[in-house]
Amino acid sequence: MSQSSAPISRLLNSKWSYLAALAVFSGAAWVAQPSQAEPTAPKAEDRQITRVITMLMSREHLTRHPLDNEISSRWLNNYLKMLDPRKVFFTQADIDSFMTYRDQLDDLALRGDTTFAYRVFNQFLQRIDERVKLVKELAHEPQDYTLDEEMATDPDTTAYAKDEVEMRDRWRKRVKYELLDLSAEKKLEGKEAEDKVARRYEYLGKRMKQTSNDELLEMYLTALTTAYDPHTSYMSKDTLENFEIQMRLNWKASAPPWKLRMAKRSSRRSSPAEPPPKMAG
Repeated sequence: MSQSSAPISRLLNSKWSYLAALAVFSGAAWVAQPSQAEPTAPKAEDRQITRVITMLMSREHLTRHPLDNEISSRWLNNYLKMLDPRKVFFTQADIDSFMTYRDQLDDLALRGDTTFAYRVFNQFLQRIDERVKLVKELAHEPQDYTLDEEMATDPDTTAYAKDEVEMRDRWRKRVKYELLDLSAEKKLEGKEAEDKVARRYEYLGKRMKQTSNDELLEMYLTALTTAYDPHTSYMSKDTLENFEIQMRLNWKASAPPWKLRMAKRSSRRSSPAEPPPKMAG
C-alpha cells in the first residue's frame, strides 16, 4: 500500500483523519472571521498596500530576492494551497486556467493589481457550493461498507481531480469515511449522522462566504510573503490589533509579579503629571 493512500477502515485508527485536515484548512491555515458579505472587488487602498508590501519584500527582506517569476510561481502555489490544501475543491481544469498567471503575479503586484486574488477566490466559492450540494446527496445515499477501498491522504502525491466523475468518487469516499468516523467515535448512525456531515460542509460554505475584502487581501499577500520565507506574513489592521492584544495577555499571564509591578510603575511615571495643589493665601 502506498503512503499516499490507506484503506478507509484503517483510517479510523490512524492519527490522520479528514476532520483534522478540515481543521487545518479552516483553522491553522487560515480562518475567516465573520463579516457582512463575501468580497466583491479590491478596495482603493489595496493597490497602495500591495505596492508597498512588494517593495518592502524585494528591498528589505533578508534574502534581497527580487520580485520575479520565481517568486510569482511560489506565490501562486501558496495561494492555492491556502484555499484548497487537500485538493478537494478545485479541478485540474481550474488549476490549468490559474497557471496561465504563474509568471504574471509579480508584474500585476508592481501595479498594485490584486484582481487575480478575487478571480481565484470567486471560483473557489463556486466550487464549495458545488461540493456542499454533492455532500448532501452522497451523505443520504446507501453506503456499502463491505468494499475494500482506499482514500488518498497525502496531497503532495495526489493530483487534482481531472473531471467531475473523479471528483465525485473522491467525495464519495470522504463522506463514507466521515460517516464511519461518526459511527465509531460518537455512535451516530443513520439520518442523524448523515445530517451532521451535510451540516458540517454547509457551515464551511457559509463561513467562507463571510470572508471580507481585508481578509482576502491578507491571505493573498501572506501567500506572497511566505514565498520569500515561511515565517513572514502580512497582517491586516484588525489582525495586527488582535495579535498585539493576545501578546499582551500572554505576557501578563506568564510574567512574574515583580515585572508586572515595574510595568505598572513605569506606566504611572510616563503619564502627565498632576497639576500642583493651590497654595492657601
